[in-house]
Amino acid sequence: MKQTIIGMLTLALLAGIGFSSCSLNSRQEVKENGGTYNPSAEKITFSFAAPRGLPTTYAIHDQAEWTIKDNRITLYEFLAGPKTYVKTHELTLTNSGGPEYQASLTAADFVGSGNTIHAGENRFFLFVANDEPLAGLQSGVTTVDDVMSRLISRKQSANASCKALLQDGKYLPMVGVAKMGQASTSIPMSGAAMINVDLIRAVARIDIQTTMKATAAHPEYKEVIIKDAVLKNAYDRTAVGEHRATALTTVGGVKTFATIPAGGVSPSRSYNGVMGKLAKAFYLYETPKTLVSKDQAPVVDITVEYDGKEHHVEVPFYQNGAVVPVKRNYLYTIILGPKESPVPPVTGGGVSFAIAVNEWNGPVSVTESLNLLAPAQGAKLPTGYDAKTHKLTVDAAGVTNVQIPFASNFAGSSSTIVVTAKGNPDWVQLSYAGSLMTLTVKPNTTGVKRTAVVSVADANFPTAYQYEIQIEQD
Repeated sequence: MKQTIIGMLTLALLAGIGFSSCSLNSRQEVKENGGTYNPSAEKITFSFAAPRGLPTTYAIHDQAEWTIKDNRITLYEFLAGPKTYVKTHELTLTNSGGPEYQASLTAADFVGSGNTIHAGENRFFLFVANDEPLAGLQSGVTTVDDVMSRLISRKQSANASCKALLQDGKYLPMVGVAKMGQASTSIPMSGAAMINVDLIRAVARIDIQTTMKATAAHPEYKEVIIKDAVLKNAYDRTAVGEHRATALTTVGGVKTFATIPAGGVSPSRSYNGVMGKLAKAFYLYETPKTLVSKDQAPVVDITVEYDGKEHHVEVPFYQNGAVVPVKRNYLYTIILGPKESPVPPVTGGGVSFAIAVNEWNGPVSVTESLNLLAPAQGAKLPTGYDAKTHKLTVDAAGVTNVQIPFASNFAGSSSTIVVTAKGNPDWVQLSYAGSLMTLTVKPNTTGVKRTAVVSVADANFPTAYQYEIQIEQD
């Protein structure tokens, strides 16, 4: 497993040099066996690493971190143009055993009986996993921004476990937007299509690892054992998109997600296959982009045992005079180890604290198959037909035997297509056979422009979705 620690900077130096120390000395005294222990002669310093380029990615998530509870996901449907709310859907996904899910949808999932989806009514789909559906959304009024500003629903509380951020204490909230191709979020509701959704976790993760122990080069070193940890200045909520973490409320005393074993975490023992690591110490929401001061930055307060004595070391997410941002779907590993340079060991036992920043390998993929009725993909369409507006323009002379191939991808479809000209105009003739709709428009001798609407439907779903073609004849 590869880690990159970039730009390490020492923030605490030895006593007497004249710098303030964010170290063991930040606590004036430590109670031990009923007495007072003065740590001034045994400083524990820390250094902080922040990313200065693209983070290194590696497989770090496990099944618990990509599982969707009960394979159920919430889909918020919006009109793609005005980004106004249409409907909330609760979908059931299928899962093959890995961090990939699938769902098969039909147009009937998006329209009620007797309704149609007209040309240009593309959709914007927002998917949310492991979070409770929002209530009180108004069709045609509520916007995408309104919904994004209200996600995610769960809040962190002071002096409570960070499990509060997870659904049922174990399912990570995730959010994703449907896309066609690499970028388009405007999903056409005509034509069969495969759309992809990358679900990104709405939380970050902190691990703590201790590597400080006696070595052949330094037999005088003692083990640094992790006994406890709490998170301070944790942000109580988050949102989606540009609304992320708009609330600036912070809470303290946040307890670990992982259970610290009796006796603590030792650098000489393996925990879940990794020496000395408290994996999943914390899940937390990302920090707002507006943070500037050190007292706004999250702080991990670690209780360690060193040489039989208990100490507190506070590690802030702050360096070089700026807050180091905590980003969703990123992993931050606090590494405790011997300090070789530039600061020599203090009384034979200096300890540094660095943070390795990595992208939390993901995202979780969801593939949605929109099963619709439309002209067959890749088919050659007649001259004068605009596939975007579903309009066929015909001159006064008319046309004979214009053919358009249709395909129905409705789940459970019999592939039987029904074509009708609404109002039964006598100048439009239709037939359907062998997957081809054949259309004849008689010459226009009226001297005025005329229009008609042809409806194409699946026989099994005649009112769920109708593909409409507008014929306009000079």
